[in-house]
Amino acid sequence: MWRVARRISTLRLGALVAVVLCESALLLISLVPQTTWASLGYPDGPIPYEFSALVAGLFYLLPTLTGALCRRWSAAVALATLPAWLDLGVFAVVAAPRLGPFSLARDPYAAATVGTLELFVALGLLGWVTRVALLDARGHWSRSLITKKPPPAAGPSPPGAMAPAERREDHAAGPTHPPPIPSAAYTRLWRRGLVLGLFLVALRAGLASDMLMTPGGAILGWSRLPHVPCMLCQSSMEPSTPADRHHRPPALTPTQYAARLAQRLSLDAQLGQLLLVQFEGLDATPDVVQMINTQGVGGVISYALNIQSPNQVRSMTAALQQVAAIPLLMSVDQEGGVVNRFRSLVGPLPTAASLTTPEMARARGEQDALLLHTYGYTFNFAPVVDVGDANPELYARTFGVDPTRVAEMAGAYLEGLQASGAVTACLKHFPGLGATTTNPHFGLPVLTRSRGEWEAIDLAPYRFLLTTQDVRAIMVTHELIPAVDAQYPSSLSPIIIDGALRAELGFQGVVITDSLYMGALNHQWSVPQAAVLAIKAGADMVMGASTPRMVTQIKAALKDGLASGLLTRERIELSVQRILTLKIRMGLVPPPPPQSQLYQPNLPHTATDDTPLVLPFRPVSQSTQDAELPKSQLKRT
Repeated sequence: MWRVARRISTLRLGALVAVVLCESALLLISLVPQTTWASLGYPDGPIPYEFSALVAGLFYLLPTLTGALCRRWSAAVALATLPAWLDLGVFAVVAAPRLGPFSLARDPYAAATVGTLELFVALGLLGWVTRVALLDARGHWSRSLITKKPPPAAGPSPPGAMAPAERREDHAAGPTHPPPIPSAAYTRLWRRGLVLGLFLVALRAGLASDMLMTPGGAILGWSRLPHVPCMLCQSSMEPSTPADRHHRPPALTPTQYAARLAQRLSLDAQLGQLLLVQFEGLDATPDVVQMINTQGVGGVISYALNIQSPNQVRSMTAALQQVAAIPLLMSVDQEGGVVNRFRSLVGPLPTAASLTTPEMARARGEQDALLLHTYGYTFNFAPVVDVGDANPELYARTFGVDPTRVAEMAGAYLEGLQASGAVTACLKHFPGLGATTTNPHFGLPVLTRSRGEWEAIDLAPYRFLLTTQDVRAIMVTHELIPAVDAQYPSSLSPIIIDGALRAELGFQGVVITDSLYMGALNHQWSVPQAAVLAIKAGADMVMGASTPRMVTQIKAALKDGLASGLLTRERIELSVQRILTLKIRMGLVPPPPPQSQLYQPNLPHTATDDTPLVLPFRPVSQSTQDAELPKSQLKRT
């Protein structure tokens, strides 16, 4: 039996050392700022999300195991850790089915509840440890952890017992009793070590609970975001039969491959791709994680309130892409001047109106591409192609009042922005706000030009750019043009989107609406109602949702539109196909392996959506603006 006791003593000593070392390591990890981990390549912490369940269970188990191996303290330690086990059970039953194993990122109220429970557990452990330490100081715990029975009193041996001489002979043959008990110093060291281990458990639990009690909070150092595999990054062209393996599949264009991918998505996933959302916060907040990971939105736009410091922005964009099953359009509207979302990082930048030559515009585009790529953005709502500056919303944001100059400057900026292949441009604000006087954030602008004037002035830059540049996306604003459509604003008008932009100008890329919550629309349509009308009119993506609840409402409205016949499944799939085509051409969704070798490194500026080409990223020098750049060949029309 003494050998068993010795092994138990060694085992519990090892468990104690493991508790102290592991809890100390976790405590140190928790104290390191998140920006430091981001600079080291860990956007959300060094402990992977996938191992969080294992690690959490381990550190619930170790204190209990240590206590169970302590002969006299087992009941006390078991009682002390019982609330922790109950807390773990409640967490697994209530939170895990809705949020994923050990992930509180999507429900701040569940996080606050669990954090409160854990704080009570931590306080209980701290109180118990304090009591043990006080009792030990008073000498109440001076008995050894391994005891032996006291020797029998002197006297005649009972009948049948061995005589002293026989006992001496038997002792000479080998020991039959346990070795001497541990010294008092060993006992004190063991108890103090256990107290230290439990103290570290309680301290770390207290800090973690304090962080979790803040709605949307997280434990620093612990990754609370799962690494979601890309559901469209595996080829859908795998041979279905052994005979197919001997035949090379035909080369597919991005449009054809996107059509196949779109058919693999459920209706809910397709509807999610139609939404480009925004959020408040400097990191992957519970709301935006739910919109991306659970509701499957197609893109995210950042504003100045989302951008604070270099490491913070890199960490945020990496974390958002990490939780997306389909790669996101990470977008921003970075124009320079008054619309400078990176002012806190790079300071003021020149306005569009201050650029005087196409060379300057191209250099500005290259620098913006480098800036956005550095911080994880792939999509820029620029350049502004409005002709004129009568609208106060466009102050210093346009290239002038001459359609030819606007086309020349916007084309040069677009070339520079997309030259590296890392960032895609989006022209705005179709069909042209330059001659209006109302800010669409507050009211509905009205363009009073005749149709002929509108086509000759406002549409001229778009017509030129669509025939000479690689235009992949266009933003449609909210304005009323009575000469074209007197009933619906441009963002909800089939005459303007499907008629003028698609049929007349021939644009088959991605059309994105401006935010649907603006004052130009909200006096007559709610965001879900406007989303249905925009998709019906020919838009592919709608902006405006900022919460999971709003995303749910928009999806429900789109499904109601399908049920009522206002929308068709083919119309939804066509928009999804355009969005996926864009993501394939941007390199976000990889092409299928059989035709991956067809992709060449140089993309001509006249490439179409059916050209199977994807650009690698070419870094742009910071001194590009000082270099001599080739002038754009612009024919005046």
